[in-house]
Amino acid sequence: MRICVEASQIQLLQCAFCNKPLRNGEKMYQELKNHILYRGISKRKMADDLNMSYSTLLSKLRGQSHFTLDEAVAIQAYFAEDITVEELFKTESDSPQK
Repeated sequence: MRICVEASQIQLLQCAFCNKPLRNGEKMYQELKNHILYRGISKRKMADDLNMSYSTLLSKLRGQSHFTLDEAVAIQAYFAEDITVEELFKTESDSPQK
């Protein structure tokens, strides 16, 4: 969901998974993207394996549309690792401050 506050021209984004507000420039799904890169999985193959169109997956990774809970669970199972859905889909604001 994208909300534009006209008076201040501040754009607030909302996390597609947990509905938390995101600050300008906050990266969506960075942990998920890291897992995709680390495993060397092509996004096209991942989309095919998840029965999702490639453009839909890209749109969801950019935060332009929402992952459903079923999709999030399927993605977590796809990696077959000991990582929770919450860890895969966390945002920068969920990370502990240094």
